[in-house]
Amino acid sequence: MQDWEARFRAPRTLWVRSADARPERGIACTNRSGVYQIHRWEVGSPVGDALSSFPTGKTQAWLSPDGEWVVWHADQAGNEVGHFLATPWSGGSAIDLTPDLPGYASFAAGFGPDGTFGCSIIGSDRVQLAVVPFPPGAADPILLDPGPGFVTAMAVGPAGRVAYSTTAGQGLQTVLRVLDAGSGEWTFELDHAPGAISVLGYDDRGRLVAATSRSGAVRPLVVEPDGSIRAFDLPDDPGEVVPISIAADGATVLCVGAHRTVERLAVLDVASGELRTIPGIEGDLDSWSGAGTYLRRDGTVVVTREDGTMLPEVILVDPIDGRILETLVATTPVPRSRPFRPLDVPTTDGATAQGWLVTPDGPGPFPTILDVHGGPQSHELDRFFPDAQAFVDRGFAFFTLNYRGSTGFGREYEQAIWGRVGRSELDDMVAARAALVEAGIADPDRVVLHGGSYGGYLTLLGLGRRPDLWAAGVALVAIADWRMLYEDGESLRDYQVALFGGTPDETPELHLEASPLTYVEDLRAPLLVIQGRNDARCPARQMEVYVDRARKAGKDLTIEWFEAGHGHGAIDTRVAWCRRSIEFVESKLGISGPAL
Repeated sequence: MQDWEARFRAPRTLWVRSADARPERGIACTNRSGVYQIHRWEVGSPVGDALSSFPTGKTQAWLSPDGEWVVWHADQAGNEVGHFLATPWSGGSAIDLTPDLPGYASFAAGFGPDGTFGCSIIGSDRVQLAVVPFPPGAADPILLDPGPGFVTAMAVGPAGRVAYSTTAGQGLQTVLRVLDAGSGEWTFELDHAPGAISVLGYDDRGRLVAATSRSGAVRPLVVEPDGSIRAFDLPDDPGEVVPISIAADGATVLCVGAHRTVERLAVLDVASGELRTIPGIEGDLDSWSGAGTYLRRDGTVVVTREDGTMLPEVILVDPIDGRILETLVATTPVPRSRPFRPLDVPTTDGATAQGWLVTPDGPGPFPTILDVHGGPQSHELDRFFPDAQAFVDRGFAFFTLNYRGSTGFGREYEQAIWGRVGRSELDDMVAARAALVEAGIADPDRVVLHGGSYGGYLTLLGLGRRPDLWAAGVALVAIADWRMLYEDGESLRDYQVALFGGTPDETPELHLEASPLTYVEDLRAPLLVIQGRNDARCPARQMEVYVDRARKAGKDLTIEWFEAGHGHGAIDTRVAWCRRSIEFVESKLGISGPAL
């Protein structure tokens, strides 16, 4: 087995989570079986047997505070439309938490401190919130109306409180609202426009923690049970301070401090407002919805971290001195992988974009992959990226770009694309190419666009809008036409309206300008598209139309369909995609290399 494939096949633990009231019980997401599944985990022991068995994988799940129940969203072939199911941690049959509802998508979920489960429900009619008492069957789910807009995060608290972040039908500048589950009435609302507010969670006593970008950079915010608001006069250091976990007693909040996507851990003392960095803990500190990196009830910190040369490891850390107390899940050794280095890119309007670069041995210029991430409200870090290492093994430079619209660079940077989709992102891609060429890294005749999801969209857009700049393109699960996406992509329809500032009928010029389909006849570079037949986020029809028009215009386009949704958790599939991408790019660039 070659090194590039061995990196893919090395068992990887994406995240772990332990039960608040039963810390010896946990769950882990790992691909050690060949596909990402949710596994039972006795904390301090090796990861145990798989609890889930989805052919396309499962990468999200929640563990009840008492450690008795594991909840995930079950769909069909990765289409992200289905129901939340609860499975006993110790084994047994799954229970449908919403048996009387039609299938739905969801992008916000989690347990409250008292064991109540909450989730957003995006169905054929509108968005709702569901509150489900535990154990399953104890009472019927309560359905609540969050109002118009897209619910980006939610948290269930004591006394029937349900907090959530919503676009409220007013663009992507989210507001914080609290509902009373009994009456269904709003009891609290907070708007920090032009900033956004994102709910994190409640402590045991009803203290709510959120993140706000009102100041221009993300900072923690606390809402006390009486409704009073606590902001914090933190040191004016560059970058953002994002709360990721709150202690059960609400006394401390674990935060990720990030400056230009270089991360560190810090602890906020709520009473004093002091923010203290945990020394020595840096890297890609994986965290989502209370998993990966989080506070335990005993005050210690579970950290899941990786970098460009190392698969994730899970360690237990002393929050005072950063001392590693225990390795909970060891990293898996991998073949030599080259480190990434940060690179700033001057771009239009006086902005500076940023990305991560890895190059092969020897002097440039190299054939170069310009990678653009999905989201767009996301960012790339110094993470273990086997696709990048595979290209570098073949003599390519690989640069992954945090274009404007990415998180982690302040409010102005993130909001630069709102209502003007595709413009600043493309400017940054063009600027990145120019910077790489000027630095002697990229061969100007052999620069290839590469990306998935929103990054796949930007790949298609770049190939069509600036066809003179690119030698080839690889787009995975991409957006080809925004109008058809709105018509077919129900689960993210409200998000699209918020991003564009209106529906396709309300903003027709922008939807036309931003759609790669508009420029399909301008394509020059050969293009490989890998797309899912069951993708609810980037539905098949819009890509079928794009491919048909490209072929009728005589363009060099290869399309490969797979029978799953917006992604695939199987190692074999990811290996096949990478092999196909490299073979396609090398053949189109006239590069002869050893067989993969």
